[in-house]
Amino acid sequence: MLMLRASEPIRQAQEAKNRVQITMYCLAEAMDRVQLAMRRATKAMDRVTEAMH
Repeated sequence: MLMLRASEPIRQAQEAKNRVQITMYCLAEAMDRVQLAMRRATKAMDRVTEAMH
């Protein structure tokens, strides 16, 4: 019983670490999507600029 109580904080710490890693992964994916959108927007702006000349 004592061992179970001692391992509980360790288990919670590991779960917290996993949650942080998942969050970081999701953030990295979101950043990639933002960069892709920015690139598309830049290309679109270039086309608009060319059309105006």
